[in-house]
Amino acid sequence: MAWEKNKPVGTDLLTNSHAQIRANWAALELGWLDLIANGTRTGGATFTIAGDFTAVIQAGDKIKLTDTTVKDSIILITPTFGAGVTTITLRDSILVGNPSVICFSKFQNPQGTNSQMAGWEAVTETWAYDSATTITVPTDATTKYSAGMKIKITQATGGTKYFNITIVAATLLTVASPNGAVVNNEAISNPCFSMMSQPFGYPPTKWDSGWFAVASSTSYTKNHNLGVIPSKILNFWSDQANGSGYQTLAQVVTRENVGQDGGTNVTSVTTTQVTIHTCDAGTKFTSFYIDTAGGLGASMTGYCRIICEV
Repeated sequence: MAWEKNKPVGTDLLTNSHAQIRANWAALELGWLDLIANGTRTGGATFTIAGDFTAVIQAGDKIKLTDTTVKDSIILITPTFGAGVTTITLRDSILVGNPSVICFSKFQNPQGTNSQMAGWEAVTETWAYDSATTITVPTDATTKYSAGMKIKITQATGGTKYFNITIVAATLLTVASPNGAVVNNEAISNPCFSMMSQPFGYPPTKWDSGWFAVASSTSYTKNHNLGVIPSKILNFWSDQANGSGYQTLAQVVTRENVGQDGGTNVTSVTTTQVTIHTCDAGTKFTSFYIDTAGGLGASMTGYCRIICEV
């Protein structure tokens, strides 16, 4: 049941107006429920609210609040209950002012969190720097993580960083960045993991140029913007603009017996660009291919498609 702000726990929702009921259900769809009182800060990451919420909130719930510096923060909470007062300790946040808007959620991923729709799952344990490519985690990591998973962390240097787990040991994750980021020797906050191939925000690991026209004796430079030199580059050739006709991996071929030369290959690759060049020697074919009769065909024009993978 969703509660209108300033409606005490125990208030019958049915006594609310139709407009209030609609507002309550709208809030519930977003996964957030209002608490009834503003908070009073008692420490760097601790505040109190008036009322006994023993039957309402528990450790592991999420809190969203606004104070003078933290806007719509979403943090796991550890509540303690006293006579008419509930104390809440935030995770990964330092308050400056008194919270003025307080909502809580028992949803695993209410709106605004690293939601499953976005592909990220928040980690509730502490991660620490070990080296530029390794992170120390609580044991036993082999029961929770595996090679191929994606992770996301935040550090003072570089902000949000993304990595792919390559090796998992009991207390150590070895990681590789898709865009050249490193783990700095400083605190790690907001760690998340994902089993999706492309969770929200994760830098692209694959780029596709699409088909583009080529002619002999010409260079073509395309921007892949992957941030690293691709580990795999595939260069396809076709005689049709959409690749529906003859299609083959572009390659360099010399037929000395008939004096024919042709092909297309990569001539340069950087962290942001890839360049191909078509043949400018001999007969200057852009590619050879096997035709429908099983014979060898060749063309001085055509279309290329480059695929780069990290």
